[in-house]
Amino acid sequence: MTADQISFNISLNTHSGSLASVDLKRQVRLKIGDAVLEPSEVPELSGHHSGGTIVFRIERSFNDFELIVSNVPDKLEREFKWSRK
Repeated sequence: MTADQISFNISLNTHSGSLASVDLKRQVRLKIGDAVLEPSEVPELSGHHSGGTIVFRIERSFNDFELIVSNVPDKLEREFKWSRK
């Protein structure tokens, strides 16, 4: 994390198809308070095992935040929550 961005290193694995259909630009959001941010950078996924870094530009300091992943098969929405208190 820097003063103007936060990044998440991710790894995804599946044994029931390819990850190429997962569009992280559309399916991942960062929630800080009432603000919901789209990623500024995402990796392109492929194959059964893939990963990379998701980057969000931020404009203010924060303590609590959520990474929200939507519409990945078998789960409508996944929420990952952190607190820096």
